[in-house]
Amino acid sequence: HKYIYLSDGGHFENLGLYEMVRRRCHLIVLSDASADHDFSFEDLGNAIRKIQIDLGVPIEFDNRLKIRPRIKAESLFTKDGSVEGGQYCGLARINYKAIDGETAENGWLLYIKPTIYGTEPPHVLNYAKDNPTFPHEDTGDQMYSESQFESYRSLGETVVETIVGQKKVKDLEELFERLKKNF
Repeated sequence: HKYIYLSDGGHFENLGLYEMVRRRCHLIVLSDASADHDFSFEDLGNAIRKIQIDLGVPIEFDNRLKIRPRIKAESLFTKDGSVEGGQYCGLARINYKAIDGETAENGWLLYIKPTIYGTEPPHVLNYAKDNPTFPHEDTGDQMYSESQFESYRSLGETVVETIVGQKKVKDLEELFERLKKNF
């Protein structure tokens, strides 16, 4: 389809970002579901580095990523059991002009990474309390239980609702315009 490119990325870099930038996509929504317990952003760093080296296209986050590691299981359901100021996403400019010249149109990357801040629905927090690596469980296990599947699904819904906000958006252009104002 002329508007959608889908890849699991694992053949070269795990996010599929490289191919989207190579094709000069202008609005990219990327959900990083890698098992990244330490929040080292290894897959994001690897993709950005390969894109810069091979394609010459810089990807620049306007400010530091405010995505924080999940809170400890023992802090869930406690008075101090939430993280202040943490976000589920970051916004970056894809600087196509740096390589294609001033007539090129720059792109935007919405980078989403799930985590647990203590503000998620109770059933998600309950699953997180019992599973300390959630939502960064090993991706080799593809046989999800019903509670595991529902916890991931519900967390994803919470993340998207938090990013988009209460007011609906009609398309990606409107979403990115709103996000640019908020970041």
